[in-house]
Amino acid sequence: MKSSLYTCIQDIQNGDREQALALLEKFSPLLKKYAFFLQSEDALQDFQCFLLAFAKNLQLNELTISTDGAIISYINKAIYHHYIALSKAKRHQLPTVSIESQTDYDPLQFDTAFSESDTYNNLLLLDLKRALSTEEYHVIYDHYFRQYSIQEIATRDNKSRQAINKCKKTAIIKLRRYFGVTS
Repeated sequence: MKSSLYTCIQDIQNGDREQALALLEKFSPLLKKYAFFLQSEDALQDFQCFLLAFAKNLQLNELTISTDGAIISYINKAIYHHYIALSKAKRHQLPTVSIESQTDYDPLQFDTAFSESDTYNNLLLLDLKRALSTEEYHVIYDHYFRQYSIQEIATRDNKSRQAINKCKKTAIIKLRRYFGVTS
């Protein structure tokens, strides 16, 4: 026996937009419930798109029971699992904080500091890559930019402190030559 929900999904798969709207209306309370739990601006639209894509791709001929109750339960579980996947993805996102909400926020100072500093650092790193070998670059970068000690770099690279110091000294000589600094 084919249920009304079964025929509705068949019609959706055949391109009937009215049935798609009817399906969204039927599952609207459930979609709103999970969208509310996500506390996201676009959560309801995400769930609506998921439901329509799910109905479009549902293999009706592979269902063992095609009653309304079975199909509703199947859709309910699919929406729940989609909610779980979205909430896990949301948990891994970094929280955003408005910079304007900070009490000591100065837009001019913020823009100037970040734009010049980032550009300068990126250009400096590009110059370092051009002037040094890969090993020398990593030693200089780790020691001066990431503040690793020579011992930490040596331990990580399975080399002696003397080898790392020699590499650092060679890199500094190359950089002086590259930038035209004499001492």
